[in-house]
Amino acid sequence: MKETCEFRIVEKHAHLLFRDDEGTRLGNSVRKVTLRTDDPRFAKVRDMQAKLRQDLDESFFHGWWFERSYSKKEMDQAEAFHLIITRAFEPSGEECGTEYDLSKACPKCGTGRIQTSPLILEVSKIPKGKDISRTIGEEIVVSRKLADAIQQSAITGVKIRPILNARTKEETRDWFQLILTSRSVNLVPPTRFGTSPFDEDESGEYRCVPHVAGLNILSQLYVESGDWGGRDINGAKQLVGWRAGLLVPAPVMIVSRWFFDLVNCLGIKGCKFEVVQFCNH
Repeated sequence: MKETCEFRIVEKHAHLLFRDDEGTRLGNSVRKVTLRTDDPRFAKVRDMQAKLRQDLDESFFHGWWFERSYSKKEMDQAEAFHLIITRAFEPSGEECGTEYDLSKACPKCGTGRIQTSPLILEVSKIPKGKDISRTIGEEIVVSRKLADAIQQSAITGVKIRPILNARTKEETRDWFQLILTSRSVNLVPPTRFGTSPFDEDESGEYRCVPHVAGLNILSQLYVESGDWGGRDINGAKQLVGWRAGLLVPAPVMIVSRWFFDLVNCLGIKGCKFEVVQFCNH
């Protein structure tokens, strides 16, 4: 597995670690730089961030995200995959009138709300050309193409439900809600969570046991071997993210090879996959 991290480096500080011809300038103030995580400079980015914050109350980088790529052999041998939805949109269902029961929701992180009405969305805002996407409120939307494939292939672990157009209150023919029916997979070390590549949130500001594991996933997923259960789509017991206004903790979706192969065969757009590792704890 090859793991890289893309940083948005503050241009005025970039020379402290990078050559002038390294990376891509995004305007005058930001430079995009991608490093392998086994590059010695990856750790130096952490050190530079800490030094600038201490000395100047400034940042060396702002945005960041990991990318992981696998050999053909690794992909062929994988039994399960982390399904990552790559496109989010707004407004959320909550903003459009979707009803939720919050009476049993966790007061700290908001986990446990129950959707009590059909999902209502501004259908025109759903990303065109994407077969799967999510609202900023973590409501998952799939195209008719994917919904039909899930139902015809008897994919287990999810339900397909209609979506109402916020303008007409009628069911849309082209889009459906995907709802997880199980969250039984336990994420275990060495899975890492935190606020940034170098901060695992030791204070626990963005953790809420047993609901939320952290603000972001910082590694591949490792799961308990005995928790898989054979479903094609399953959720992890732990959520990721935080409740902030309309934002809510997000499900972590783990899928079978059968579902992975189906998605690739159909050319489904709007998601990517990472290999899941099984281990015994």
